[in-house]
Amino acid sequence: MAHEMLEEFDAFGESGASERDPGGGAMDFLTTVKGQTGLPRYFASVFDAAARLGEGRVDFVLPDGRRFRVEGKAPGIAAEVQVVNPDLFARLVREGDLGFCDAYLDGWWTTPDLQAFLDLMQCQANNVVGDGFPGLSLVRAYERMRFWLQANSRRQAKKNIAHHYDLGNDFYRLWLDE
Repeated sequence: MAHEMLEEFDAFGESGASERDPGGGAMDFLTTVKGQTGLPRYFASVFDAAARLGEGRVDFVLPDGRRFRVEGKAPGIAAEVQVVNPDLFARLVREGDLGFCDAYLDGWWTTPDLQAFLDLMQCQANNVVGDGFPGLSLVRAYERMRFWLQANSRRQAKKNIAHHYDLGNDFYRLWLDE
């Protein structure tokens, strides 16, 4: 599919490349992160890594409504990632693909076609996945340290334990003899 690139101002008053379909109608997908402000942390790095797609297409829809598209060198599977929690990309960098999967289960992102997304990622494992971010090990170590340094006082630890492990008397009354 042939696409023309053009410079235009988006809804946020920022210049960025977007795509036009062959019929001349404007699509609201940005194809670069250059000139964009207020992006989620590490989104630009993830977007740049996704730009190494060999085939197919992935669209990212951010919580603020901005839409970004990466197209591979050849046509293929089209997938969409709708970002619910802007911390998704930091979690991906910090926890890798398992963290990304957990983020899906936690509702941090969604997709209209999970099978298409999984098929695209499977086909692109060698191009996009892996140690695809420059300095990833240092960034991942920094993110893990930052995560663990967040205050977890004794008081907060008690709350966490009570929340996760204290089933309460009502629970036990259901199955114990009185």
